[in-house]
Amino acid sequence: EEIGVDPEIFAQLKAALEHTNDLLIERQISIGEVAFSNNRNIFGREVALQRVDGNAIEGFSAPGLNCAGWTGYRRHWWGLQWYLDECKTQALIGAMGMGASAALIASAMGINIPSDIIAGVLGFGAGWLLTVDGWGSNHGIWILQPYYPPAIWVGAQ
Repeated sequence: EEIGVDPEIFAQLKAALEHTNDLLIERQISIGEVAFSNNRNIFGREVALQRVDGNAIEGFSAPGLNCAGWTGYRRHWWGLQWYLDECKTQALIGAMGMGASAALIASAMGINIPSDIIAGVLGFGAGWLLTVDGWGSNHGIWILQPYYPPAIWVGAQ
């Protein structure tokens, strides 16, 4: 508070930086992979995108789709940012729909798991991803996963 920063925000920033430092010390990431909010590393050079090869998630195919957008990830000091092109976004939405259907079938068969809840979460999530993807003219999605606090944000590419 003495410097005009909300103590809760400062605590979150401190926790994220400590986590990043731990990853650096344990050699799980290199300093070149750590990007600041302007998407540049500490040496002022652009941080390279970690590309994921291929146009479909293994086991899924999306023939005829426009694979607009790109797939990969970027590490930031505050967490990870994942990108899925249009084909991988559609494959993820399809997999979530299949999972929701399987959970409803399990519920109808009387299997003792919280399958109604699982079906609801997967179904809502698939619908939300479809909506967000549409906002970006079907060019895929990005997913933000901060180290602290644990949360997930989704947006359109």
